[in-house]
Amino acid sequence: MIEDIENYDLIIVGNGICAQSILFEIRKSPRFNLDTLKIAHVFNDKLLSPCSENTTSVVSLSGVSKGVSPLGDLIYDSYDYTAQLARLELSDYFHSASQYHIFEDDTNSDQFNKRYDLPRKHQLLERDFLAHKDECLVVDNTSLLKYLEELNSSLNLNKIQDTLVHIDDSRVIHLASGKKISAKKVILGMGAYSNHFLPSIEHAHLSYSKKVPGDYVSFTNLDLGEECFVLTKGHYNLVYRSFSKEVLIGGTTLKNDLSATEFMPLDELYQYFSKFIDDIPKLMSGEIRKGLRHKGRKRMPFLGEISSGIYSFHGVYKNGFTFSFYMANQFIRDFEL
Repeated sequence: MIEDIENYDLIIVGNGICAQSILFEIRKSPRFNLDTLKIAHVFNDKLLSPCSENTTSVVSLSGVSKGVSPLGDLIYDSYDYTAQLARLELSDYFHSASQYHIFEDDTNSDQFNKRYDLPRKHQLLERDFLAHKDECLVVDNTSLLKYLEELNSSLNLNKIQDTLVHIDDSRVIHLASGKKISAKKVILGMGAYSNHFLPSIEHAHLSYSKKVPGDYVSFTNLDLGEECFVLTKGHYNLVYRSFSKEVLIGGTTLKNDLSATEFMPLDELYQYFSKFIDDIPKLMSGEIRKGLRHKGRKRMPFLGEISSGIYSFHGVYKNGFTFSFYMANQFIRDFEL
């Protein structure tokens, strides 16, 4: 009996910013015949929600400069590339903002000055405070993902809402529904789920990568002016999205798994940042959201071949909205089908 397997030129697995960026670059590339290129796009957002949907979505250099480290160079180059997209075709989804890196008595002044230069006095929402001010971009992540999905639908794309169970050496993907599909090449954009769904594939970068859970609280219907801004204390942010009149507080790295929210650290962040905003709603009146990031060794992301004809895009961690576009662009330039 001949096994019923659907064949494609390319299979993309995942529906977050990494997968959508790959499709975005394929659609723009003159190297492919888009009329004949047959692509399967496999994802299950209900079961495996992309990190891109659960993030405070701030794009920033945060004091990074070129020539210091490979990671710093990548952060800088990817920010520059994405900023160009933000000025042009993606301008509706990237919003210019001021980012204030707050300096207080408990701040390590040597580390702060080395990264950001001397803090200066600033005023925001009628509060005076010491900070280093940078420009950044606040991403309307939900609208951006929706736009990319609609844009990429112009490809010869078969969307398969199903879950990957196993992928074998001959690039046959076994799905939870029992369906099987194969392709000349497979690109996996599964982020934090990569390690879980690829146990049979041994690869150095995957073995060093790990899931990093986090949470944040969002408050809607807060009008704090017409300009977006970000208040940053260490690794944590208060983000004001003027386009949706929304305030996000969080970015915490949790110490447990994703099954429970750690309310104490989130409450401490809320108490700290709420002093900047009059009449902010109570913590429990906000929407608390949780998500997984994927962190590679020394925070380096990966996009490359992990087995014959099988590629993975993972480990973008805190820079998903810049690494994704830049790395996808570099990758598709040399990608052969």
